[in-house]
Amino acid sequence: MHPEIDTSALIIDLDTVRANVDEMARTAARHGVKLRPHIKLRVAARGAVR
Repeated sequence: MHPEIDTSALIIDLDTVRANVDEMARTAARHGVKLRPHIKLRVAARGAVR
């Protein structure tokens, strides 16, 4: 998939993450539930910074 990466790596498609968060927010709003999207720091520390 990514031959230039020669070790284990977490690869995040930010467009997909944003689309998923938007969909979750719409679903939560329809059901009157508050949503607090977050990223686990141990899993993706660099992602949390963005």
